[in-house]
Amino acid sequence: MRWALAVLSVFGCRWGFEELPLVASDAQPDSALVAAGPITALASGSLHTCAIHETGRVSCWGYNGDGELGDPTATEAIVATPVLVSGLDQVVEISGGSSHTCARRSGGDVWCWGYGADGQLGDGGTISSTTPVAVAGLADAVQISAGYTHTCARRASGQLVCWGTNGSGELGDGSNSDSRVPVTVMGISNAIHVAAGGFFTCALRATGQVLCWGYNFEGELGDNTGTDSNVPVPPMMPADDTVELEVGIWTACARRAGGTIMCWGGNFQGELGFVSTAPRSLVPVTVAQITDAKELTFSSIGQHGCAKRANDHWWCWGFGVYGQIGDGAGMNRFSPVDTGLIADEVVAGGSTTCARTGSTKRCWGWNGYGQHGDGATLLHPSPYEVQQLAGAEDFGLGPRHLCFARTGIAFCTGINADTQLGDSTTKPTTAPQAVPQLSSVTGVSAGHTHSCATRSDGSVWCWGSNYSGELGNSSAPANSGPVMVEGLSNVATVHSGGNGFTCARRADFVVACWGRNASGQLGDGTLGSRNNAVAIGGLAANAINVGDSHVCAVRTNGVPTCWGQNARGQLGDGTQMDRSVPTDISSITDAIGISAGSSHSCLVRSDGTVMCWGSNESGQLGRGTQTPFEATPVTVPALSNVAEVSAGAGATCARRNDGTIACWGYGRYGVLGDGRAVTSTAIVEVTGISGAQSLDMGGDFACARTPTGIYCWGVNLHGELGDGQPATRLVP
Repeated sequence: MRWALAVLSVFGCRWGFEELPLVASDAQPDSALVAAGPITALASGSLHTCAIHETGRVSCWGYNGDGELGDPTATEAIVATPVLVSGLDQVVEISGGSSHTCARRSGGDVWCWGYGADGQLGDGGTISSTTPVAVAGLADAVQISAGYTHTCARRASGQLVCWGTNGSGELGDGSNSDSRVPVTVMGISNAIHVAAGGFFTCALRATGQVLCWGYNFEGELGDNTGTDSNVPVPPMMPADDTVELEVGIWTACARRAGGTIMCWGGNFQGELGFVSTAPRSLVPVTVAQITDAKELTFSSIGQHGCAKRANDHWWCWGFGVYGQIGDGAGMNRFSPVDTGLIADEVVAGGSTTCARTGSTKRCWGWNGYGQHGDGATLLHPSPYEVQQLAGAEDFGLGPRHLCFARTGIAFCTGINADTQLGDSTTKPTTAPQAVPQLSSVTGVSAGHTHSCATRSDGSVWCWGSNYSGELGNSSAPANSGPVMVEGLSNVATVHSGGNGFTCARRADFVVACWGRNASGQLGDGTLGSRNNAVAIGGLAANAINVGDSHVCAVRTNGVPTCWGQNARGQLGDGTQMDRSVPTDISSITDAIGISAGSSHSCLVRSDGTVMCWGSNESGQLGRGTQTPFEATPVTVPALSNVAEVSAGAGATCARRNDGTIACWGYGRYGVLGDGRAVTSTAIVEVTGISGAQSLDMGGDFACARTPTGIYCWGVNLHGELGDGQPATRLVP
């Protein structure tokens, strides 16, 4: 139901060690792929990985929503085993960007494919391509680098050319105009390396001097100004003795002749590796511990790096919560740690790392889009039956965990950083675990970082984080196992989907809320948080649902009413003013169901139609458009006979009376259930499911109960689907 997930950095991975040949272990591997021969080099993009074979052919795997795998026959958004790039041979170098890929052939010509709307393919157009297209006017390239939305190449003369976006000056031609074809970087004629990052670029000259240009807010240029530059400027290195240079999304690192490494720019996840948690450095700082580096790698669209030391061990640092550091900890590292890995080559992707030893590769970190190339993913864009949830009588989905009730017992699975699984630990699980010391459970609800259950005696019990009083128990600690909500009885349903607050509806239709109240989401006319249940005066509700920081209910007379945060018009009253008391949408008098998402809301009317309002950046209102928001309800067209609606983070799903389900909105993680992993502003049908009896949405996953079992689809980053599949691979 209901939450905003953090951006790309928030992904999951898979546990364990696995060493893999490049050809995935399908029963019948593609004969052309086998004929391409062993691999000789690797490259990682944001959500995909590629390899060069000894025959000069290229294969890629992972996310393919923009054609970045280069195979027009691979029409799926996720390809978890390698496919050959179409019509490309004699390749000697590859480079992966955010959503595009480029290759350099032995003759010096460069070919690119994938997302091209920003001109990053360099063919003179802005059309994406599922097959390689030649970069215009470039026949003497000796090195290439694909950045976030721009690409650069080093020519045989030592000059540099770049193409793509240039809003921050990342092309280095003295302008801020985008270019669909290569333009020459000013003032450099003796470059020996170029590295394209987020929205900046750096180069290494034959003299050992480093030059950078482009975006500089986080200190990417290292010149101590924080000011963008559309021409190359030198970072404040202590000497011109750099021998290797790599860049990330907003970080640059240089390996010096003596074996030390210096980095500058953003440090939000420890990218600078100098122990400090300062968010940035405008000048180069020395990476801790490493004094004998002989190789360096950094994710051009990510936030972690690795270095090979004199003993051949690879040490890594930076963003690591999805295992991409490879030390088994699954946490950020603000200074380098020894992975114990010995390999010929290491490449860092968005939240994945891969290594090559001889012709064998291994990958670790997030595998949601099949970036490991082993046939597995953490995404399920079509519904599948989760056997571990069989017999569930009720279930509730949070952003990254799931709880359900079965035979009077509550079970939870997924992330557990705030003890939201109820076992008083912070250990996550990928398979359902019983919540201890809790029986006679009749219903459950999962929130951001806490969970709640109703019992047959009408009481409510909650567990997990309690920083804002969301557990409703004045004596409960900041994190807790199950405790009873004080002063509350005769409860029919509980809703813990809010970010730090909870609401319940009693059998007599009275609604009470407790916890965080900064936006008035407790509905009692105040803005102060409370650790005890507060009844909302003047409200008798047939239905209630909790969003991120707002609540919506259906009064007993069929009028919808909402309160709390309203910055995106999610209260539906035509304003953007927060409300601390229920505010009716009086134009509607026949609502029978309602759902509050992260920042949008939807309801079902007695005639089976659906109306939505609030945020619409991803088309979650179902109107076929993407607009900032709608402050009053609008009817979802071409949708009828609806029994239930559920609003998630950026998508919405509806269950019809005939048991079918339709979804719309943000779908990159497969939450629309139509077999793809793409956003759709139009309604799409969830495939392979019938007879649905109930429905709920999490952050980017959804589940439905049918007569035969519980079916789920979407992302499984942290084991929230409870199918027992490993969520992360923390070591190589």
